[in-house]
Amino acid sequence: ADLVTALQCAVDATHSKLGKEMEETQELLQQRHREYTQWDQAQRSAAAEATMVLKDHRHAAEEQIRGLEERLAEVGKAGEATAGRLTEFERDLGGSVSELDKRVA
Repeated sequence: ADLVTALQCAVDATHSKLGKEMEETQELLQQRHREYTQWDQAQRSAAAEATMVLKDHRHAAEEQIRGLEERLAEVGKAGEATAGRLTEFERDLGGSVSELDKRVA
């Protein structure tokens, strides 16, 4: 009977110890899960913020490109107008030279 009692006490002590270790392990797992969830939420938040910043930069760059394209078109038109005026000036100058040649002759 003493052996049975001793064995029963040993089983009870082992069972109690294992129960405590299981509780500690469960608490540790829950803590790690909370930490992971917080980390995951922080990562998702940072990724969403970075995506918004990139979209803002892209939008600003697209607007700058449109502005530059419009300015380039204006410069092109101004260049064409200048070329037209230069052609007229050359034509007028050529006529003036012809008249001077006639007067000199």
